[in-house]
Amino acid sequence: MNDPLWQMPLVARYQEKLKSDIADMSNASESPWGGSITAALFLQNFIKGDVAWAHVDVPAWNFKTQPARPAGADVFGVRAMFEYIRTMVE
Repeated sequence: MNDPLWQMPLVARYQEKLKSDIADMSNASESPWGGSITAALFLQNFIKGDVAWAHVDVPAWNFKTQPARPAGADVFGVRAMFEYIRTMVE
């Protein structure tokens, strides 16, 4: 697997997208943009102290056929994560 992995920035101004009129905060933004970032920002609200954590956003569906990736269910993100973890423990 040669899928690129990187640390996505947690854009502080996106925290505004989690505001709610009926709850302490919303777990999903109404905006179609920044979904992975807002999901991670939501989780970050529950991390206490200096705890290392990760939000892994793993797509598992291809809407159209692409080279080496047919339309439909796919696990390329899970395979990439497995390979990354495997190299970390070896």
